[in-house]
Amino acid sequence: MVNKGEEGLDKYSIEKWQEIMNVTQMNYSNMLRRLEIKSKISNYILIYYSIFLITISLACKYFPDKFDNSFVEYFNIMLSVIVLAYSLINDNANYRERIVNIEKSLNEVKDIRRKLDDNNFRILIRDYNDIVNKTEKREDRDFYHTINQLKEKCRSIEEYGNSDEQYEKQLKRWKKKVNDYLSEVNRIYIWIEMAIEFVWHILLFVTPIIIMLFSMYRTKV
Repeated sequence: MVNKGEEGLDKYSIEKWQEIMNVTQMNYSNMLRRLEIKSKISNYILIYYSIFLITISLACKYFPDKFDNSFVEYFNIMLSVIVLAYSLINDNANYRERIVNIEKSLNEVKDIRRKLDDNNFRILIRDYNDIVNKTEKREDRDFYHTINQLKEKCRSIEEYGNSDEQYEKQLKRWKKKVNDYLSEVNRIYIWIEMAIEFVWHILLFVTPIIIMLFSMYRTKV
């Protein structure tokens, strides 16, 4: 009986395993980028909203004729809820630990790919499978970015590669790989998801500014 960790050891050549590990590295790199961006945005929102809440409260106290105090107090409660929600998101998402773990897995896969040869093939593939099994699963958007990077690789091979038979085979193989990967993701869903996330972040940024301006406008009406 073949152990789960040994499944596929003899199915692929070393070259094929190196290609698989290359895609894994790209996935992990995109996962790192996504988590780092999310962590930074969450921290930024916490700081931004906390500063705004303090600033608008002081402005209402020292310039009561410039701001509608009851209006500001109402929206301060809503903004405080957003701050609390993002604090909980940060705690539960555990971005820092996840980033460290994925970075560690990425470096380990790079090391295995560099050492892979006929002498230690089976041991290193088992190590690779163990790393993949213990590492957080990538999201579809991570894989989508990997596919785009592979597209760029195909264009690079097409543009700068030699016109001999070896490069033609390499280009054909990577183009087929990209097409196969594209069939595995729902691009429309990913585009909609990223667009909604972008709009949400824009709304989070402009909401305090709108509240402040509208509060000042109400005092003049």
